[in-house]
Amino acid sequence: MSGLMTGKQRPIQTLMTKRGAPVLLLQWLLMPLLGKFTTLAFLVLVPLLRMQQGPYLRELRHFLFISLAYVIYITARSLIAGADAASPIGDTLPLIIVAGLAFWAVREPVRLDMGWLFRGTVLMLMLVFGLALFARVYMDVWRPELLLGNPLNLTPLLLVPCMLVTMARFAPSQLWVWLGLLSFVLGGYVIGGLSQSRGLFLGLGVLVLIRIGFDATSPASLRDKIWTCGAIFAAMGLVILFVSANATSSGRYAAAAQMLTSSSPSSSSLASELVGGDGDWSTGLRMIMLHEGWATFLEQPLFGFGPQNRFDAVFPDTSSFPIRLSHLHNDFLTHGVGGGIVAVLLLVLLLVAPAWAGFRGNAGLGAGLAHARREIGVLTSAAFLGVAMVNNVFFVAISAFTTSLSLVSILVVLAALRIS
Repeated sequence: MSGLMTGKQRPIQTLMTKRGAPVLLLQWLLMPLLGKFTTLAFLVLVPLLRMQQGPYLRELRHFLFISLAYVIYITARSLIAGADAASPIGDTLPLIIVAGLAFWAVREPVRLDMGWLFRGTVLMLMLVFGLALFARVYMDVWRPELLLGNPLNLTPLLLVPCMLVTMARFAPSQLWVWLGLLSFVLGGYVIGGLSQSRGLFLGLGVLVLIRIGFDATSPASLRDKIWTCGAIFAAMGLVILFVSANATSSGRYAAAAQMLTSSSPSSSSLASELVGGDGDWSTGLRMIMLHEGWATFLEQPLFGFGPQNRFDAVFPDTSSFPIRLSHLHNDFLTHGVGGGIVAVLLLVLLLVAPAWAGFRGNAGLGAGLAHARREIGVLTSAAFLGVAMVNNVFFVAISAFTTSLSLVSILVVLAALRIS
């Protein structure tokens, strides 16, 4: 990517002459604010504003084919597994609906004003910060799991926007460059300080390192590289400082670190914590699920136990494990237990689709633009691969919708950059 000094560059500004792509991106930006309410808007607006002519986008065609393979396999494996097949089959519907409607509605040539997308992303992160802070201070929402609509799990949707607002190439002016960095700090604090999603906050740090690595190898001048990498590094440093200064946040991170360095918790100890203990039971919960989930996966690694049995196959005894969940807080293990290696491979193919698209179709583009497509694709795939490591991305209907719409939206952005 190019550096912070955008005065020497001309941002990519193209007319929004096609309606489908801008409406799709607008719904993507509204998801962290509206959550499941964007599903109705997507089902209504995208077909109404579809592009009537033009060839289909190859980025979306590739994603649709993988989605079909995923849905067919999960459906078949659920039916073979027997009872309760309807639930996992229903969870796959948002994926195929989003992929299919986007492929049908958005055609070439895609026209997006990247400057307006940059502005919208900045404003969305600032608004999310304001709403989360209001909920914490004025509505007395002290359980971080309740912020941003959890258990609808909307915090992961902030990772890619936090990366986009640091890309000065798309900023319409120098003022928006600095506003982008400010919104990164605010969005990062929502992830690490207000919602206290510790795994996602660690993932944000990894994304920053990837971002700096891409900028260090960009075709920009040395001065621009130093400015960009230094600014992003400083912004992340501010986020860490603010999170550390919050006693509640730092206490949870310290408790998680202590749990990770101590002996592995057992199901019985977890039960006592849930009844009334003061320990960091959420970290212990994840450690137990990872340990038991891996052992269960090794029992039937090829095709798993059936998607509807993804949790009960790991914890069949409700007395030893006191709660029932829809996933194992690691979607690779969840898919492995439910559908075996085949399901895991299909999951990976879905999540790496943006990275694959970012490296294809760059012939004839300028070095800077090709580099930008590769960077956005890799950052998006890395973000959702990281989310899959600590949570779920597809085996719950709302997560399947938000993940699918996020991936499809970035694929449209990559198509717009390719065509521009």
